[in-house]
Amino acid sequence: MNFKKYLLYIPLILAFPFLTAFADEVDCEDEDFLDECAEVIDGYKFLKANTISIEDGGEVEYKSVFSKGSTYMLTACNGGSGSMKVTLYDRDKKKVMSNLIQNQYYPSITYPCNATGVYYLKYEFTAGSGCGVGIIGFKK
Repeated sequence: MNFKKYLLYIPLILAFPFLTAFADEVDCEDEDFLDECAEVIDGYKFLKANTISIEDGGEVEYKSVFSKGSTYMLTACNGGSGSMKVTLYDRDKKKVMSNLIQNQYYPSITYPCNATGVYYLKYEFTAGSGCGVGIIGFKK
């Protein structure tokens, strides 16, 4: 057998795990990534994009004013592995809803607002860390 021709493949085989790991990295502030995530709110008017970056567990919280009579779409677009959880709280910090429903994560949820006020959005990752974007859309 002639093993010399197979020697050419060794560097490629050794580099493969590093190449695939690099390909999985996503820049969560990249315009293409944001545009892809924004497609989820089709039919809603863009209101706000929250860029989320968490390392070593934890959570990030944003606040937004919602108006009575409007329906809001909240997205959780994750740029890495695992899932991104978004939880909506009212002005008293009481949980209103989440994209985790019966142990299943959904990329978006809708909330028909029945009280104008400040609402809080808490984002966290199942993997403990990651990056993503939470886009808010609305319609009357």
